[in-house]
Amino acid sequence: MRQKYSFYILLFIATVMFLATGCEDSITDPAADDTAVVRGTVADTQGEVIVGADMMAMSTVFGSISTTSDEEGRYEFVLPVSVGESTTNYTLSASKSAFDPKSETIPLAAGNVVVVNFVLGQQGEEDGGGDNGPPSESRSGPASNLVVYEVQSPSIGVTGGGYEESTRLVFEARDSNGVPVDLEHAVDVVFSILGGPGGGEFLSPATGRTNEDGQVTVTLNAGIRAGVVQITAEATVGDRTIKSTPVKLSIHGGLPAQEHFGLAPDRLNFPALHIVNARLGIVAVLGDKFSNPVRPGTNVYFRTNAGNIQTEVATDNDGVAPVQLISLGKNINATVHGPGFGYVTAETRGENGVLVTDSVLVLLSGSPIITVDPFSFEIPNNGSQSFNFTVADYNGNPMAEGQKITVNLELPQLSGTAKAPELILTGTTDFTLPDTQSRAYTNFGFTLSVYGGDEEDVIENMPVTVRILTTGPNGNVQLNFSGTVNVN
Repeated sequence: MRQKYSFYILLFIATVMFLATGCEDSITDPAADDTAVVRGTVADTQGEVIVGADMMAMSTVFGSISTTSDEEGRYEFVLPVSVGESTTNYTLSASKSAFDPKSETIPLAAGNVVVVNFVLGQQGEEDGGGDNGPPSESRSGPASNLVVYEVQSPSIGVTGGGYEESTRLVFEARDSNGVPVDLEHAVDVVFSILGGPGGGEFLSPATGRTNEDGQVTVTLNAGIRAGVVQITAEATVGDRTIKSTPVKLSIHGGLPAQEHFGLAPDRLNFPALHIVNARLGIVAVLGDKFSNPVRPGTNVYFRTNAGNIQTEVATDNDGVAPVQLISLGKNINATVHGPGFGYVTAETRGENGVLVTDSVLVLLSGSPIITVDPFSFEIPNNGSQSFNFTVADYNGNPMAEGQKITVNLELPQLSGTAKAPELILTGTTDFTLPDTQSRAYTNFGFTLSVYGGDEEDVIENMPVTVRILTTGPNGNVQLNFSGTVNVN
């Protein structure tokens, strides 16, 4: 009988030594700037490698990735990590049929290369006891730390949003050797939300007691607001409190709602009527019925009669789906608004498959054409003449934002003591167009007035040239016309 107990003692000592030397973490050569490498081996308590063990690395930020150990019991993960933050927590787990699974939570930073070796005991295998007694029924010491063992899903949807509204989290209490606590050392765990969107999210149950595997489960239930939730678990062991690392989970918005769907171009007036491959940004903004941004990856479909456009775009974390209208260098025509106008339409599906859609009117403006009336003039001393002029493209539409219009005079060179009368321009003589589709911004006017023609040496019947100039995104055009001032 003593030989049997001696075998257990030797097996226990060998297992402890293997765990002490095999399950250590070490930092070696750096990995990429936004990844970390985790590698190691999987073996049994006798030191024999385990081939085909199921390996998983899971993060609440980046999700999970899995692999299997090779013929030498080796495995390797290349894991994304948060750039600009200190560490990203990953829970590593190893499992194999007929063996008890093991897991370990480690912090990873960009560039780390970490070695984590696993030793799996066969199911039903007992640990060694004391020198002269049978194996101990207790598998662990008192709880020393709490770790996140499993997260069912790192993201859920708001209540009534059409997606999964809850997720399960499993915490594990471990002793100072990293062994999950048994029932003899079970602890009561209190769950808390450290921060969240404040839309009624809650945890169920609020407290729980660890089971025979040292594990306790809690469920996060979403409210009606999207945002990030931080969850922590803590327990009192003797005179001290142990806490888990906060777990970050996301509550995403629900399905699109018509009242929270908007569509807009970067500008209403797009100066690209005769240009091929000019680009105009169009953005769709989608929210759910609670005004939350919809779930990232919600598809929005676009179409247009104003050129070409991307067909399908997925929303980002803010519920925004950007596309570009691509000009074709051809004239367009909207039935109601006429030549130069076109529509961009976006649509998606909301609750119960209801169509959610919106359209926006865009104007493609072309090169400027200037006309003026009257085209000549004769203005006496102390007299004036009013002029009406237009600046529009050949469809009669206004220029784009930033197109500048100026009116100035060109006088002849005078000889001797001759002087020119005082000439004053009033009205639209220096104007920059806003972003507009209104044809009211194609019609302008100014007045030329003549004063002081009866003074000595002031020239009579003086020729004057009026110059109307427009410059900007639609192009540069100048119109000159002439007349006579101080007519006797």
